[in-house]
Amino acid sequence: MTEKVKLPQAVAEAITSMRDSEISDFGIVAFVSRWNGAEPDGAKVIRDWSFQNDSAGKLLSALVNGYEVDPEYKVGDWVARIDGKNIYPKGEIKVVEVFAGIERLGKREMVRHGTDGEWGIPVAQLRHATPKEIKAEQERRVWAGIGREVGEFRDGDFGEHVSGREQSESQEYLSDWYKRGRLKGFYPAESFISFEEVESNA
Repeated sequence: MTEKVKLPQAVAEAITSMRDSEISDFGIVAFVSRWNGAEPDGAKVIRDWSFQNDSAGKLLSALVNGYEVDPEYKVGDWVARIDGKNIYPKGEIKVVEVFAGIERLGKREMVRHGTDGEWGIPVAQLRHATPKEIKAEQERRVWAGIGREVGEFRDGDFGEHVSGREQSESQEYLSDWYKRGRLKGFYPAESFISFEEVESNA
């Protein structure tokens, strides 16, 4: 069985774009082989990769036998570990934003992450996080920002249903709305300012 070649993400996207424009694989090769004249989006990307990396043979193999995408990670992308393990040795964080793009450290390509780029994970162990995973991590950060676990409602919290027609301070209601994705937001009890214990100087 012929092993599929790995293409950079930008090259793979360029091939998909040209195919979506109903350009045949023969047409892709023809456009990539030309050096002037009008050409579809993506042709230059494929050409630069093919000739700069002496990868013309890989391009032909990719078009005929299929290919795999060698993902690229840019600053601001969200990543997760392929094995499903936590990003850091401690804690339960599953996804994190890329602090710095791919860089080579010794013999391995690494992706820096974290707020200061102190941590790094080998590219081979990463994948792009799904929208669902990203949303979950963003919500975890919101909860952590008020010192709570995800979904931890307390006495005194006051929330609003996404319909805008219902409001409640019931922990049961708030928890149910949150689990079903029907909670627009809530005012934490911690945001309440009490003047009861303020001593009067009068």
